[in-house]
Amino acid sequence: MALFTIQVEEKAKLTQVTLSGVVDETADFAPLAELTGAVEIHCGDVRRLNSMGVRLWSDAMRALTQHADVAFVACSRAVVHQISMIGGFLGKGRVASFHAPMRCEVCDYEADHFIDADAYVASGRMPPLACPNGHGPMVLDEIEDIYLQFLST
Repeated sequence: MALFTIQVEEKAKLTQVTLSGVVDETADFAPLAELTGAVEIHCGDVRRLNSMGVRLWSDAMRALTQHADVAFVACSRAVVHQISMIGGFLGKGRVASFHAPMRCEVCDYEADHFIDADAYVASGRMPPLACPNGHGPMVLDEIEDIYLQFLST
């Protein structure tokens, strides 16, 4: 069983939060309750969320974003799927960056690629990523309109 953890680190003008593991009915978001100001939540290591975990997460983020300016950084695929499916999953927070599953159509090489959300919105397309095996460009291994739906709201 993958334990859910929250690490909070205070920086000069920013609170950095790192979430990792599996978000389920045992997830405790209490460390986020009193945070204020600018908060950056790193969620690249969140591997899975079950239905009770989604509910706990959504409740915690709605409460947190009432008194903090929250940016979500390096959102994992599991988190991106929930953002696109669950209204209010981030409260009033915004996605700053996320991971996108990329695949080479020639050799089937797969890798997650880090995407800056503002850069994607500005260009309207995925940044180019060359296959490390030299076969040409990699493509998003999801239906783009569905996977990136959260960027159009």
